[in-house]
Amino acid sequence: TLKPPFNSSLVRQAFAHEIDRDVLVVIAIRFKSKSPVHATTLTPPATLGRDLYGEVGAMFNPQMAKDLLTQAGYSDSSSFPKVVFLVNASGDTAPGARFNLASAMADMWKTHLGITVEVQAIQSFSEYNNRLKSDTPDLYWLGWAADYNDPDNFLSEIFHSGSEYNYGKFSNADFDKLVDSASRSNDPAKRQELYIQAERLLCETEAALIPIFHSTYNIP
Repeated sequence: TLKPPFNSSLVRQAFAHEIDRDVLVVIAIRFKSKSPVHATTLTPPATLGRDLYGEVGAMFNPQMAKDLLTQAGYSDSSSFPKVVFLVNASGDTAPGARFNLASAMADMWKTHLGITVEVQAIQSFSEYNNRLKSDTPDLYWLGWAADYNDPDNFLSEIFHSGSEYNYGKFSNADFDKLVDSASRSNDPAKRQELYIQAERLLCETEAALIPIFHSTYNIP
Protein backbone atom coordinates (compact mmCIF):
# COMPACT_ATOMS: atom_id res chain seq x y z
CA THR A 1 0.00 0.00 0.00
CA LEU A 2 3.03 2.32 0.05
CA LYS A 3 4.32 1.78 -3.50
CA PRO A 4 2.72 3.23 -6.64
CA PRO A 5 0.31 2.48 -8.17
CA PHE A 6 -1.23 0.67 -5.17
CA ASN A 7 -0.59 3.54 -2.79
CA SER A 8 -3.84 4.89 -4.26
CA SER A 9 -6.99 3.57 -2.58
CA LEU A 10 -8.84 4.23 -5.87
CA VAL A 11 -6.53 1.82 -7.70
CA ARG A 12 -6.94 -0.77 -4.97
CA GLN A 13 -10.72 -0.37 -5.09
CA ALA A 14 -10.68 -0.76 -8.89
CA PHE A 15 -8.78 -4.04 -8.66
CA ALA A 16 -11.09 -5.27 -5.90
CA HIS A 17 -14.25 -4.56 -7.91
CA GLU A 18 -12.87 -6.54 -10.83
CA ILE A 19 -12.96 -9.95 -9.13
CA ASP A 20 -15.64 -12.44 -10.13
CA ARG A 21 -15.82 -14.81 -7.16
CA ASP A 22 -18.28 -17.11 -8.96
CA VAL A 23 -15.42 -18.07 -11.26
CA LEU A 24 -12.82 -18.30 -8.50
CA VAL A 25 -14.88 -20.51 -6.20
CA VAL A 26 -15.40 -22.99 -9.05
CA ILE A 27 -11.63 -23.11 -9.56
CA ALA A 28 -11.08 -23.51 -5.81
CA ILE A 29 -13.44 -26.49 -5.74
CA ARG A 30 -11.66 -28.03 -8.72
CA PHE A 31 -8.39 -27.76 -6.80
CA LYS A 32 -9.87 -29.45 -3.72
CA SER A 33 -10.49 -26.44 -1.50
CA LYS A 34 -12.88 -27.59 1.23
CA SER A 35 -16.32 -25.93 1.13
CA PRO A 36 -15.25 -22.53 -0.24
CA VAL A 37 -17.81 -19.74 0.10
CA HIS A 38 -17.66 -16.26 -1.45
CA ALA A 39 -16.10 -13.56 0.72
CA THR A 40 -15.91 -9.78 0.49
CA THR A 41 -14.56 -9.39 4.03
CA LEU A 42 -11.71 -10.95 5.95
CA THR A 43 -13.39 -12.45 9.03
CA PRO A 44 -15.39 -15.67 8.40
CA PRO A 45 -19.13 -15.45 9.21
CA ALA A 46 -18.89 -18.19 11.86
CA THR A 47 -16.22 -16.16 13.67
CA LEU A 48 -17.87 -12.75 13.37
CA GLY A 49 -21.36 -14.09 14.04
CA ARG A 50 -22.68 -12.43 10.87
CA ASP A 51 -22.32 -12.93 7.14
CA LEU A 52 -21.26 -9.65 5.49
CA TYR A 53 -20.99 -10.94 1.91
CA GLY A 54 -22.48 -8.39 -0.46
CA GLU A 55 -23.11 -5.95 2.40
CA VAL A 56 -19.54 -4.92 3.17
CA GLY A 57 -16.58 -4.99 0.79
CA ALA A 58 -16.12 -4.74 -2.98
CA MET A 59 -18.49 -6.74 -5.16
CA PHE A 60 -17.81 -7.63 -8.82
CA ASN A 61 -18.61 -4.47 -10.80
CA PRO A 62 -16.51 -3.97 -13.97
CA GLN A 63 -17.97 -0.55 -14.80
CA MET A 64 -17.29 0.77 -11.30
CA ALA A 65 -13.75 -0.63 -11.55
CA LYS A 66 -13.15 1.28 -14.80
CA ASP A 67 -14.56 4.48 -13.33
CA LEU A 68 -12.37 4.19 -10.25
CA LEU A 69 -9.28 3.61 -12.38
CA THR A 70 -10.11 6.71 -14.43
CA GLN A 71 -10.52 8.72 -11.21
CA ALA A 72 -7.09 7.48 -10.16
CA GLY A 73 -5.62 8.98 -13.36
CA TYR A 74 -5.43 5.85 -15.51
CA SER A 75 -8.02 6.43 -18.23
CA ASP A 76 -5.43 4.93 -20.60
CA SER A 77 -4.53 1.48 -19.27
CA SER A 78 -1.35 1.44 -21.37
CA SER A 79 0.12 3.95 -18.91
CA PHE A 80 -0.41 1.61 -15.97
CA PRO A 81 2.88 0.32 -14.49
CA LYS A 82 3.93 -3.31 -14.64
CA VAL A 83 2.26 -5.39 -11.92
CA VAL A 84 3.65 -8.54 -10.30
CA PHE A 85 1.34 -10.94 -8.42
CA LEU A 86 3.37 -13.33 -6.25
CA VAL A 87 2.04 -16.66 -4.98
CA ASN A 88 3.48 -19.45 -2.89
CA ALA A 89 3.39 -22.80 -4.68
CA SER A 90 4.26 -25.06 -1.75
CA GLY A 91 1.82 -26.98 0.38
CA ASP A 92 -1.13 -26.94 -2.02
CA THR A 93 -3.69 -29.71 -1.50
CA ALA A 94 -3.71 -29.83 -5.28
CA PRO A 95 -0.50 -28.53 -6.94
CA GLY A 96 -1.00 -25.28 -8.82
CA ALA A 97 -4.10 -24.13 -6.94
CA ARG A 98 -2.89 -20.68 -5.97
CA PHE A 99 -1.15 -20.11 -9.29
CA ASN A 100 -4.30 -21.00 -11.23
CA LEU A 101 -6.51 -18.82 -9.03
CA ALA A 102 -4.11 -15.89 -9.34
CA SER A 103 -3.92 -16.39 -13.12
CA ALA A 104 -7.71 -16.29 -13.33
CA MET A 105 -7.68 -12.99 -11.45
CA ALA A 106 -5.00 -11.66 -13.78
CA ASP A 107 -7.21 -12.59 -16.74
CA MET A 108 -10.08 -10.60 -15.21
CA TRP A 109 -7.91 -7.49 -14.79
CA LYS A 110 -6.66 -7.85 -18.36
CA THR A 111 -10.11 -8.43 -19.86
CA HIS A 112 -11.98 -5.66 -18.07
CA LEU A 113 -9.29 -3.09 -17.22
CA GLY A 114 -6.69 -3.74 -19.92
CA ILE A 115 -3.99 -4.16 -17.26
CA THR A 116 -1.34 -6.86 -17.56
CA VAL A 117 -0.51 -8.65 -14.31
CA GLU A 118 2.37 -11.13 -14.26
CA VAL A 119 1.81 -14.06 -11.91
CA GLN A 120 4.99 -15.46 -10.36
CA ALA A 121 5.30 -18.51 -8.11
CA ILE A 122 7.88 -19.29 -5.42
CA GLN A 123 8.12 -22.92 -4.37
CA SER A 124 9.81 -22.52 -0.98
CA PHE A 125 7.58 -21.09 1.74
CA SER A 126 10.55 -19.69 3.66
CA GLU A 127 11.79 -17.97 0.52
CA TYR A 128 8.29 -16.66 -0.14
CA ASN A 129 7.98 -15.35 3.41
CA ASN A 130 11.36 -13.65 3.17
CA ARG A 131 10.34 -12.00 -0.11
CA LEU A 132 7.18 -10.59 1.46
CA LYS A 133 9.21 -9.09 4.29
CA SER A 134 12.16 -7.77 2.30
CA ASP A 135 10.77 -6.85 -1.13
CA THR A 136 6.97 -6.93 -1.01
CA PRO A 137 5.50 -7.33 -4.52
CA ASP A 138 2.60 -5.30 -5.89
CA LEU A 139 0.15 -8.12 -5.12
CA TYR A 140 0.63 -11.29 -3.12
CA TRP A 141 -1.42 -14.26 -1.96
CA LEU A 142 -1.96 -14.86 1.75
CA GLY A 143 -4.19 -17.41 3.43
CA TRP A 144 -4.95 -17.37 7.14
CA ALA A 145 -6.00 -20.11 9.55
CA ALA A 146 -7.12 -18.72 12.90
CA ASP A 147 -5.13 -19.43 16.05
CA TYR A 148 -8.32 -18.84 18.05
CA ASN A 149 -11.90 -18.26 16.97
CA ASP A 150 -12.23 -14.50 17.37
CA PRO A 151 -12.31 -11.58 14.87
CA ASP A 152 -9.30 -10.07 16.62
CA ASN A 153 -7.15 -12.94 15.37
CA PHE A 154 -7.92 -11.88 11.82
CA LEU A 155 -8.21 -8.11 11.87
CA SER A 156 -5.72 -7.08 14.52
CA GLU A 157 -3.23 -9.91 13.98
CA ILE A 158 -2.79 -9.20 10.27
CA PHE A 159 -3.66 -5.56 9.57
CA HIS A 160 -3.02 -3.58 12.74
CA SER A 161 -0.23 -1.06 12.15
CA GLY A 162 3.06 -2.70 12.97
CA SER A 163 1.77 -6.28 12.90
CA GLU A 164 4.47 -8.73 11.81
CA TYR A 165 2.08 -10.14 9.19
CA ASN A 166 1.18 -6.73 7.77
CA TYR A 167 3.45 -7.21 4.76
CA GLY A 168 1.55 -4.66 2.67
CA LYS A 169 2.27 -1.95 5.28
CA PHE A 170 -1.37 -0.96 5.64
CA SER A 171 -1.69 1.68 8.34
CA ASN A 172 -4.86 3.50 9.32
CA ALA A 173 -5.38 5.15 12.70
CA ASP A 174 -9.17 4.75 12.57
CA PHE A 175 -8.82 1.03 11.84
CA ASP A 176 -6.37 0.59 14.72
CA LYS A 177 -8.73 2.44 17.06
CA LEU A 178 -11.69 0.27 16.05
CA VAL A 179 -9.94 -3.07 16.55
CA ASP A 180 -8.28 -1.88 19.78
CA SER A 181 -11.65 -0.78 21.18
CA ALA A 182 -13.28 -4.06 20.13
CA SER A 183 -10.57 -6.15 21.75
CA ARG A 184 -11.05 -4.34 25.07
CA SER A 185 -14.83 -4.58 25.09
CA ASN A 186 -16.76 -7.25 27.00
CA ASP A 187 -20.01 -6.51 25.15
CA PRO A 188 -20.46 -9.05 22.28
CA ALA A 189 -22.88 -6.83 20.32
CA LYS A 190 -20.60 -3.79 20.62
CA ARG A 191 -17.55 -5.83 19.64
CA GLN A 192 -19.32 -7.16 16.57
CA GLU A 193 -20.36 -3.67 15.44
CA LEU A 194 -16.83 -2.31 15.89
CA TYR A 195 -15.38 -5.20 13.89
CA ILE A 196 -17.96 -4.63 11.12
CA GLN A 197 -16.87 -0.99 10.93
CA ALA A 198 -13.26 -2.14 10.76
CA GLU A 199 -14.09 -4.60 7.95
CA ARG A 200 -15.80 -1.83 5.96
CA LEU A 201 -12.78 0.42 6.29
CA LEU A 202 -10.30 -2.36 5.50
CA CYS A 203 -12.05 -4.14 2.62
CA GLU A 204 -14.15 -1.36 1.11
CA THR A 205 -12.92 2.17 1.82
CA GLU A 206 -9.22 1.35 1.81
CA ALA A 207 -9.40 -1.96 -0.09
CA ALA A 208 -6.16 -3.05 1.54
CA LEU A 209 -6.91 -6.64 0.56
CA ILE A 210 -9.20 -8.54 -1.81
CA PRO A 211 -10.98 -11.32 0.09
CA ILE A 212 -11.84 -14.21 -2.24
CA PHE A 213 -13.40 -17.04 -0.26
CA HIS A 214 -13.57 -18.64 3.15
CA SER A 215 -13.04 -22.36 3.49
CA THR A 216 -12.59 -24.89 6.23
CA TYR A 217 -9.13 -26.04 7.15
CA ASN A 218 -8.32 -29.24 9.01
CA ILE A 219 -5.04 -29.73 10.82
CA PRO A 220 -4.00 -33.39 10.77
